[in-house]
Amino acid sequence: MIEGLAFYSLKRDEYYTFGYKVLDVLSGFDTETLQLKPLQGRVENAVSLLDEALVKTSTRILTLSMSESDKNRDNSFLAFRYMIVACSKRLNPAWNAAANLLIDTVKSYGWTLQNENYSTESSRLNNLIADLETKSDLKAAVALLGLNDWLVEMKQSQRDFEMAEKLRVEAKASKCEVKTEDGCREIRKACELLFQYINMTQELNPNEDFVRITRLLNEVIAEFNTSINIRKSRNSKEEETPETFATNE
Repeated sequence: MIEGLAFYSLKRDEYYTFGYKVLDVLSGFDTETLQLKPLQGRVENAVSLLDEALVKTSTRILTLSMSESDKNRDNSFLAFRYMIVACSKRLNPAWNAAANLLIDTVKSYGWTLQNENYSTESSRLNNLIADLETKSDLKAAVALLGLNDWLVEMKQSQRDFEMAEKLRVEAKASKCEVKTEDGCREIRKACELLFQYINMTQELNPNEDFVRITRLLNEVIAEFNTSINIRKSRNSKEEETPETFATNE
């Protein structure tokens, strides 16, 4: 007899993992001969459905990554800007002239370009970096002031942002309209139907393969029930922890 699983206590990632492990168990048997093929297919479809739904959820994570990358490139631009301003205060005439040349160049693209929208900032920053790397007078100024490392960092942070932006666009383009709750529900229904069929078949017509399948599935179920119980116990202890209050003595 296949044991029960507290499906409603599973997290969405656990649903996906559970469905995958059920399929892994079935893959070791001739499901066609055992007449489990249609039920196996239903579990496969349910797992695939949840997988597609999770792609949608991952877009939010990628948005956070993109936001973090934008913050990094803002900081690298500001760091470069602060450095050239500091160099312009030097009493060395050559340094002063080189720094002021770079300041004028940055201002031509926007002294506060870090406040522009994503696309405008990318366009201006890429053009600024191209000028600093290709125009001989600007290259000489960067080299004289020892700002090559700062320039490389600014360029790399812009590349990182563009990669994060590309991944987010690709994820949004591939996402489906399926909700994760739908995927989880389908996995539960498909697995419950599979378990009921195996239990009933084994009851009416005992088969060694079904005995082995049952044993393996119960091992998977026990693993997840243990995780659920540990989580419930931990949450219960946290709720029962008494609050302590300071007293005036």
